[in-house]
Amino acid sequence: MGNGFAQEQDPIVAGVGEAADRCASLGIDFSPTVLQQAEAMVRGTIGELGQPSPLAINLFSQVVTTATLARSVNAEPDLGYEEIMSFGSGMRALMNSWWHEL
Repeated sequence: MGNGFAQEQDPIVAGVGEAADRCASLGIDFSPTVLQQAEAMVRGTIGELGQPSPLAINLFSQVVTTATLARSVNAEPDLGYEEIMSFGSGMRALMNSWWHEL
């Protein structure tokens, strides 16, 4: 069984896009700049979390993007490196071997 990602598809771009689509479907207005910020944060942290599978990268990207958008529209402080890494470590522990294998 495959992981659902074509070899050439970037799981970060896909995850950011899926989160943006979900938020837009809920009527949440956001700037494309916020999506670029979320993508940059994911790219800046994912490599420090081991060697995650494409599915794990996609899911991580979705959650970080959703949190970034929510903070943006609610005028809350931006996500910080430590918060993202803490979430990523917890996600990695929760997914366990799926983090690497899917």
